[in-house]
Amino acid sequence: MSEAKDLLIASLTAENEALREKSRLLKTILSNAPLLISAKDTSGNILFTNPQFKLLEGPAPEDYVNRNVYELFPKNIADELWNNDLRAQNSVDPIHVEEQVQHKDGNIHSYHTTKFRLLGKADEVIGTCAISIDISHAKKHEFDAYHDSLSGLHNYRYFVENLPRDIARAKRSNKFLNVVLIDLDSFKTINDNLGHDQGNTVLIAVAKALKELFHRPDDKYMRIGGDEFALIFMSNDIDSARNIITQVHTNINHAIEIILGNTGLICTNSIGAKCFKPDETADFDTVYKLIDDALYKVKKNGKNSIHVFGDILER
Repeated sequence: MSEAKDLLIASLTAENEALREKSRLLKTILSNAPLLISAKDTSGNILFTNPQFKLLEGPAPEDYVNRNVYELFPKNIADELWNNDLRAQNSVDPIHVEEQVQHKDGNIHSYHTTKFRLLGKADEVIGTCAISIDISHAKKHEFDAYHDSLSGLHNYRYFVENLPRDIARAKRSNKFLNVVLIDLDSFKTINDNLGHDQGNTVLIAVAKALKELFHRPDDKYMRIGGDEFALIFMSNDIDSARNIITQVHTNINHAIEIILGNTGLICTNSIGAKCFKPDETADFDTVYKLIDDALYKVKKNGKNSIHVFGDILER
């Protein structure tokens, strides 16, 4: 009898030690994994946070517990978090979302979050669990890969990768797709006479002029080289496209005139463009050759003009 008791005690002791070891292992993972891990009940009250919550603007990780998401975060962020929690509660499968929260460094960080519902003994939903990884550096790297650092516009790489998709989108929408190449005339004289800082100011002014003119989600404006810019936009017909391109030409010249003021220098812009009908298609190299050839004709004929489908619109 005593031997059986000793065996039982030994077995329970071993089981307890195994549980303690698993608990230590889980605690180590939760404390050191570069993740935000939390759980909330169905009313948005926080049940658990891991120590990585120390990175966030707010209380110590343990002080999040038993407090509502709306007590801890600004309303716009709390709304986003809570709406995603509700989605997770109502979804059999985990949901994957991007969420933003403020760190103690004062910056807003982006997180890729997986949320899934937590079930009780009777398989009822009792809350949600969230596991989030900081993707801010990855997003910045992606942004830098597709943007020009000076102007903030998209860059040549973005132009190359998106043009085929835009051609397909315009075809589905039964719209004309207009691809435009812009080159600044005599830009080198600005750098030579006023310095590169003033040259950069001109480039930024051109970028601003494009931003102010194009607002639709499908409009794209890019700086693809030193003093070269490109546009992609859709239109219902060629005439409306020409009107927009003419406005671009006028606005850019006006923006440059303001910067140069009474310096005595003149810098204008030349434009080459191709308007694709809905039933036309082409690869990037073909498109670029067409707009580059159009731009060359403008340059050859005195610059400061627009060439679209063989029409020279003098300015």
